[in-house]
This record gives sequence, C-alpha cells and structure tokens, in this order.
Amino acid sequence: MDDAKSAAVSAQLSTEVIGAAQLRDTLRASELACRTAADVVRNARAAIATSEQRIRSAQRATQALRSAWAHRAQLRAMLNGGGQGPTVANDEAETAADYR
Repeated sequence: MDDAKSAAVSAQLSTEVIGAAQLRDTLRASELACRTAADVVRNARAAIATSEQRIRSAQRATQALRSAWAHRAQLRAMLNGGGQGPTVANDEAETAADYR
C-alpha cells in the first residue's frame, strides 16, 4: 500500500512539475509576443511619421510649382505686353490649375 501511495504522490508531483514547466513556457511565449507586437507598433509609428513628412514635402513642392506657374504667367504677360489677349492668360491659368 505504501508503494501505491508513493507512486500516486510521485505521479502528482510529476504532473505539477510538467504543468509548471508548461506555464513557464507559455509565459515566455506571451512575453515574446508582447515584445514583438510592441516592435511592430513602434515600426508602424515610424513609418507613419515618415509618410507624413513626405506628404508635407510633396505639398510644399506642389505649392512651389503653383507659384512658379503663376510667376511664369505673370512674366509672359509682361513680356508680351499684354497684347496676346485673354487666351494666353486662360491657357496659363489652366496649366497652373493642372498642378493643384
């Protein structure tokens, strides 16, 4: 009978040890998943910031292009002495509008 009790206690302890080991493994895996998720979020935020910066740069470039087209139209009108009529001014305005 003592052997049976001893075997039962030994089996119980083995089950607890295995359960604890599995729990530790699960905890490590969860910690790794959380660190990985934090890295993904950090990388996504960096990518968003970079995209926003590129958008702002593109907007500044577009504004500069609009200003250049407007200046070109103004210079052309001055060089032509305004004698070309409204057609040239309309063409210039339409071309500038293409870049908006």
